[in-house]
Amino acid sequence: MPTSQVSFLREAGKPGYDRSRPIFQATIPTGPPGATPSYTPVSAVINVDLLPNILATNIKKDSDLFMRSTTGDIIAADTTKVAQFTVTGELVDLQIQFADGAQ
Repeated sequence: MPTSQVSFLREAGKPGYDRSRPIFQATIPTGPPGATPSYTPVSAVINVDLLPNILATNIKKDSDLFMRSTTGDIIAADTTKVAQFTVTGELVDLQIQFADGAQ
């Protein structure tokens, strides 16, 4: 089954990962789906610990956290923001809402 990844962030000193603000590897669609899907709703979870003084609200997209290969594999984390990350075994079904007004 095809999957992409979703990151949940934890600021330094916070007790848990914020699951209310997912950061998707997949690109958010600019309009409603057509005849073929533009992404997979199944995502593997990455837990990301941010460095001290890095606010989760300043992280807007996957590329704020990771450099990826052309096939989507993580090459490296942004060491100015990410203290550590863990690719978990958890899969979640998250629907991505297209960006309203982007058409």
